[in-house]
Amino acid sequence: MLPQTQAEETTLPDYAAKITELLTVASRIVRENLKNAAETASKWYKKSKPRTFSEGDLVRVYYPAKWLVGPQSFSHFTAQKVK
Repeated sequence: MLPQTQAEETTLPDYAAKITELLTVASRIVRENLKNAAETASKWYKKSKPRTFSEGDLVRVYYPAKWLVGPQSFSHFTAQKVK
């Protein structure tokens, strides 16, 4: 069971100030996490190397299917030979 707590009576301006403060903190955390994610993605991108293929190589080609929704929409890879 939840512990017994006394209900606090707050005024509307106090409530609005508290919510604004909480949203400001949440926004700062989100921006920081997005910055970290962008830095990580940038490191991975910089590590990538250009690929070269020869005629007859088997490669995977992605065909996005905008009309599909769900897990099947991510399975539109097909193997094709380079011409």
